[in-house]
Amino acid sequence: MTGIIIASARTRDKFPNLFAGTAIRAEWRETPEAPAAHEASDFVLDLDFHPGRIAALSALKTPLILINAVSTTLQGMDDLDDRFVRINAWNTFLQRPLAEIVARPGQADKAAAWCAAAGKTPEFLEDLPGMPGARIVSMIINEAYLALGDGVSTREDIDTAMRLGTNYPLGPFEWGSRIGLSAVTDLLETLAKENPIYETAPLLKQEAHVPVA
Repeated sequence: MTGIIIASARTRDKFPNLFAGTAIRAEWRETPEAPAAHEASDFVLDLDFHPGRIAALSALKTPLILINAVSTTLQGMDDLDDRFVRINAWNTFLQRPLAEIVARPGQADKAAAWCAAAGKTPEFLEDLPGMPGARIVSMIINEAYLALGDGVSTREDIDTAMRLGTNYPLGPFEWGSRIGLSAVTDLLETLAKENPIYETAPLLKQEAHVPVA
């Protein structure tokens, strides 16, 4: 299966050897606007998706458009045709063998075929803000920032405690850095509109808005 992955150079650097050893053969592009190559592709995967790209993505001829839209629902965006499929493509999540996916009924088979080619098992979810893995990890990161803000411990000790005490692959601060704090806060703020339990820790909110060097 051939496709196009749309991502900035910074994002691409977070995904070395993506799909290596799978049946996916992909070309990287920085924007959705280029390429006649899109026309012959089986899919497009937009890792830096935002709603402002919908028109450019819609103009492509590819039959499957996977968008990294963890916080935003399909029904919450205007002008999406049935080719659009939400996927949790956060860093560390896209590399897992399980793919969290939201697809309209007509696209479920295409999304499942893509997962098979990518060596992933699809978990089809309702079209709600957030996805289970992202919600859980975002809350863990948020709790770590609350603890740090309250002076409970240091970043390093909290990360070590979570790795060794819970056998997590990364500590919450490491995980937040890998994912990107702005993505974490976007999800928490979206979820907090329905439930105050997701209210963002002040220190997390502050650090998420510090420009990346």
